[in-house]
Amino acid sequence: SKHLGKLFQDLLDVTKLDDGKIRAHPEPVEMNDFVRSIFNDYVARAKQAKIAFNYGSAESSNFDPTRRLEQVVYSYVDTNFMREIMDNLIENAIKYPPAGGSIYLNVRGDGDKVLINVTDTGIGISADDLGHIFQKFYRADNSDTRTIGGTGLGLYLVKQRAEAMGGRVWAESAFGEGSTFYVSLPRISS
Repeated sequence: SKHLGKLFQDLLDVTKLDDGKIRAHPEPVEMNDFVRSIFNDYVARAKQAKIAFNYGSAESSNFDPTRRLEQVVYSYVDTNFMREIMDNLIENAIKYPPAGGSIYLNVRGDGDKVLINVTDTGIGISADDLGHIFQKFYRADNSDTRTIGGTGLGLYLVKQRAEAMGGRVWAESAFGEGSTFYVSLPRISS
């Protein structure tokens, strides 16, 4: 019933987005704190799936996270849209790596952009599928993805939500080598 409820909500959201009935209500948000709060919501779920879930880049995973400095980066975002974006990307990242895999979530300022990435050590996406994954109802079709549930709406919603806030999304991946999903949003000064 939870799956059907989520599917129904996604279909409603897609229809409202396509009809222009949902609009962003942006406000200034410090993105490291905001994204970290979402990260904290998924730590137990990742642990249950036996996946290492790290906040910060893959390169910085050897450092003590309680003693690491983070950039203070602001963006003008709709917090509900951002939560939907992050929920979809993190849920996908948890679905695809095998037990013992890893996920890295990172936020950084890059000039006039805030760049968020969700990197996983999952099954990856083939070059043929990579150009289509943000299309409505598109799902990569291979033996690994057939056993993992999904509607093909999550990444479409991610794209629509990011664009509604003046941002963009893209992914880099190779089949069998994991994936990195990026969200770029306009940065504002503190």
